[in-house]
Amino acid sequence: YVDDQHVYYTWGETGVAKFYLSTVDAFNPVFIDADGADNVRLCKVSPLASRVVCVVDYNGPGTEYLYAFDVSTQSSVRLSETMPANHQVRDNFLITPDDQRVIYQAGNYINAPLYAVAITGGTPIQLTDFSAGTEQVCREVSDDVCPQLTADASRVVYWQEGYIADRAQLYSAPIVAYAPMLISKPVTTGTVYDFKVSPVNNGVMYRATHDASYPGLYYADAVTGFAGTVQAGESVSNRNVDKVYDFAEIDGSGTIGAVFSRYLGMNHEGIYSSALGNPDPVTLVTGSMQSLGSVLRDYRLTPDRRTLVYRYPITDSTSPNGLFALDISTATVKRISEYQGVSLGSNFLPTVTERNELLYGLVEAGESLEHFLYLYAPRTPEPIPVDTGVQGPDEFVWGDSVVHRYLADDTLRLSFVAYGATPPDHLYTVEVKNRAVTSVEDITQSLGVTLYYCMAVDWFSCFWLTPTTQAG
Repeated sequence: YVDDQHVYYTWGETGVAKFYLSTVDAFNPVFIDADGADNVRLCKVSPLASRVVCVVDYNGPGTEYLYAFDVSTQSSVRLSETMPANHQVRDNFLITPDDQRVIYQAGNYINAPLYAVAITGGTPIQLTDFSAGTEQVCREVSDDVCPQLTADASRVVYWQEGYIADRAQLYSAPIVAYAPMLISKPVTTGTVYDFKVSPVNNGVMYRATHDASYPGLYYADAVTGFAGTVQAGESVSNRNVDKVYDFAEIDGSGTIGAVFSRYLGMNHEGIYSSALGNPDPVTLVTGSMQSLGSVLRDYRLTPDRRTLVYRYPITDSTSPNGLFALDISTATVKRISEYQGVSLGSNFLPTVTERNELLYGLVEAGESLEHFLYLYAPRTPEPIPVDTGVQGPDEFVWGDSVVHRYLADDTLRLSFVAYGATPPDHLYTVEVKNRAVTSVEDITQSLGVTLYYCMAVDWFSCFWLTPTTQAG
């Protein structure tokens, strides 16, 4: 999905996927060539929807390039430079919010620098260093998100491991020139594990072992460098900052600080808040590590960054997982999932709306699909059930298929797929107004089609595949 007028897709025979663009209100696909490329593998729509940027295969075995497909002119331009065989553009490329530049990583496994290039094409600028002891930029085996843009998109922050010393440090670089700089505290005996860039300023939080055996949490400025400690690392076994940390409002007055989880020893873990650069954390929640530590990696922050939502066993480590909302500034916790006998699915992915509401599904013991949908706002009364009218022994709501868009200040329109024990499956839309369900509509029944796969939902349109002889 590109915008309210266009959709893109790839189509072709086995091993070949060509790029097509079509309007949403008519059958008029337009093939856009990419210099004869064999396969369009991965695409991202630019934030302003002016272009679709894709990784494509061509010109030798295993060689990949980056292309930008212009929606208005229906043309393409290659963004990355010519590379030898078996060199690739990685999947972690970024597009700046103004649709002007693309940040991408290209090369082989060892030497893959970051580059910046105008989205209209031109000569790429190499952003990162590649010399003895400074290789492995955004190593593929790392599971953190790398690289990341600063809030104003003027700089890129990335993780780089020394090929010889085998220690990682954190760097920042402007996206318009080659000028990389170290922003983490220089690593002498430890390493930087992962990081997160602030959504409001140049702040960067990262986990590292700076002169300690176990990771602590530290703070840097993407422009000026290392700024201080949030939670110092320790040399005691099982006392370290876990991978869960984020920027949050910590005092109810707009102050942005850190919220993070930390192991307290063999059997306990806690959630804390702290001012950035001030190692004096406030305890928010503590619990058993066997339960809390196993589920806290799945969490959500509401857009106002005042509420942390996480899974946790309702009574003990063997009970169903409940959904809890933590008010960070007041350190108050509320269980928001309704039933003792139902649990959040193992894939905890609640939808967080623009108005800080949560849309989530619950499953019964032994089931894998979600029976119930709930809508909850952290500072309002209890969650309300979204009565779809289709729950039953043979029909379930699959939470991963729930998508939402607002139509008015007090109205939420959401869509979901109800999977039956036997076909046909159905695509439903539900209108929630003033926290009450006002209408339920079965789109597929009214259109007389059988749903195969729901691709995307926007304000007014949904695209899906149907199991015909040639899926369309």
